[in-house]
Amino acid sequence: MDKFWSNKRESLPWIIGAVLIGVVLLATIGRPLFRTKPVSKTGEGALKEFPHITVGELASKVQQGSPLLILDARPVDQYLTEHIPNAASASPETIDERLAGISRDMPIVTVGNNYAEAQGIAVLLDTRGYKNISVLVGGMTAWQDNSGTTVSWGDPTSFSDLAKVKFTTTEEARKNQTNRPQYILFLDVRTRDEFDASHVTGAINVPLDELESNTSGIARGKEVIVYGASELQGFQAAVKLSDLGYISVKALSGTFDGWKQKGFPIESTPDPNRPR
Repeated sequence: MDKFWSNKRESLPWIIGAVLIGVVLLATIGRPLFRTKPVSKTGEGALKEFPHITVGELASKVQQGSPLLILDARPVDQYLTEHIPNAASASPETIDERLAGISRDMPIVTVGNNYAEAQGIAVLLDTRGYKNISVLVGGMTAWQDNSGTTVSWGDPTSFSDLAKVKFTTTEEARKNQTNRPQYILFLDVRTRDEFDASHVTGAINVPLDELESNTSGIARGKEVIVYGASELQGFQAAVKLSDLGYISVKALSGTFDGWKQKGFPIESTPDPNRPR
C-alpha cells in the first residue's frame, strides 16, 4: 500500500503538468472561436465621429455673429431654463422642423449634457446631408463652467428670472419719454404685423422669437422699456435682454393696450431700421 501511494505521489507533478499544458493549448486554439468581434469606430453599427469645437471657439463665433446654427440636444425643460444665445432646442422628433430652410452648407454645432447626446443629433444631421457639423467639447457643462453667456426663456415663477426684471407703469414710461427722450428706447417685441398696425411712438421692433439673434439696433447706453402683446411677452423679453448683458431694462406693466387706452402717443409707420 505504501508503495502504491509513493508511486502516485511521484506521478502527480506529471499529471498536473499535462493538465496545465492542455488548458493552455485549448485556450490558444479556441480563442478565435470565442473572441467577441470588436466594434470599429468607423465600422458598421458604430456612431460616426464628428469634429470638435471648444467653448472658446464657439463663444468667439457667437460674439462675432458668424453664420451658425446651434442645436441643443438636451431635454426641453433644461433648454428653457438655460441655453446658449440663439440656440434652438432639437430632438429626433423636431429636427426636421428646426432644419426647415437651413442650407446644407450652414455650419452647425450640436450641444448636449454629454458627447453622446450631442452626437446623436449630429448623426441625424449627417443622414440628412449636412456636412459642416461639429460637437461642443464638454457640452453645456463646459460652457457654463467657463462663464459662457446663457439665456433663459423667462419663467415668471422663477425667483431667478424675476430678480432680473424691473417694471415700469405706463405713466412712468410716458413721463420719461417726455422729459428725457434721448435716454429712453421703447422696444416692441410683438410680431411685425402687429407693430406695423400701431405701436408706441418712436419704438423699434424686434419680435420676441428673433431677440437673441438680433440686438444690433438695441442701444446699450439707453434705458430700454420693453413691451409685448401680453405682460408675459414683455417679461420674457426683459429676461432675455438681461441675460444678454443689458443693464437698464424695464418691462412695461399694462402692455401696449394699456398705453393706448391711456391715450398716449402711438403711430403706425413701419420700423425703418428693421431688416426686410
